[in-house]
Amino acid sequence: MMTPLAYEDEALSTENFTEADHSSLAATGKISSTDLLLFAEKLAVPASEDMFQRPRIVELLSRSLNQFNGTMISGRVRTGKTTAAADVARRYGRVGWYSIEATDIDWQLFSKYFCSAVRSMLDTKTDFPMAPGTVSEETISAFLNDVLQTDKTSADPRLLVLDDIHHVFDAPWFSDLFKHLLFSVGADIHLLFTCRSKPPLPLWRLRSKQLLNVIDEKVLVFDASETEAFLRARGHRSALAKAAQKHSFGRIGKIVDYVAAAAD
Repeated sequence: MMTPLAYEDEALSTENFTEADHSSLAATGKISSTDLLLFAEKLAVPASEDMFQRPRIVELLSRSLNQFNGTMISGRVRTGKTTAAADVARRYGRVGWYSIEATDIDWQLFSKYFCSAVRSMLDTKTDFPMAPGTVSEETISAFLNDVLQTDKTSADPRLLVLDDIHHVFDAPWFSDLFKHLLFSVGADIHLLFTCRSKPPLPLWRLRSKQLLNVIDEKVLVFDASETEAFLRARGHRSALAKAAQKHSFGRIGKIVDYVAAAAD
């Protein structure tokens, strides 16, 4: 069960309370947009225990983040997107992380989480403006400009990660949010997105303007040496690596499955 960060209506118990329950209550008006329940786990960088270090991927992502306003990692489930994002996030002193779920397609819920992630990235307790009740390109642009105001005296780059952003691709506000987010960030904020597929947008325009770089799952696949090092770090014999590599084509999820099956 995820841990709630805050809940202002003490008459409603948070025990076994899910985001689906929360969205239903919000729809009925029993709780307001200012009383939204946020789960701490969705705003935390995933734990680093047993994380396999991949300097090649970290270097690639670091270069991209420094060159473009935003970097998108696109790949199917269990291809290592979130792990790669978490690994590079640990190289930053100030990080905002938001693990997006299907229920976050609600604008009020998404904007609350988004503001909380930005607040963590900026390391501030400043109250941000309320998200606009009427969502339009103009109100979203103004909202992002207000929220993303940063301390210009700081030379340290900050990282904002929106993990599994594909969950909100179908939201009517997504296109405007994504476009204006890329235009709103300054040089001191780096954006990193992960998704299972590319958004239904003309990304070539953003890429041609050097605003966005897209890294496909084929870049994330383990090469033979990485597969061998990964298995060796987990106590498996090197001889297993060649077969695992051939079976998985370097996809980490399939490598893990193959090794588990071989151990049975």
